[in-house]
Amino acid sequence: MTSITIQNLDDETMQKLSWIAEANGRSVEDEARDILVRVVQQTIQKGLGTLIAQEFEAIGGVDLELPARSLSARE
Repeated sequence: MTSITIQNLDDETMQKLSWIAEANGRSVEDEARDILVRVVQQTIQKGLGTLIAQEFEAIGGVDLELPARSLSARE
């Protein structure tokens, strides 16, 4: 397994992470690992198109003209 070090984590975030870990009966490291795994899995499940749309939504979206679709992929 690989390990990472997170530097410059502000005190407030660390305190909140500690509280969450304690409430869940886990170490801070176990809680952080669980959070990372859940976020990565959610990101993978959403798909690239959804992630791109969410990024553009943050700036008000983008209107694009879409070409007309045909009934067959060969047309």
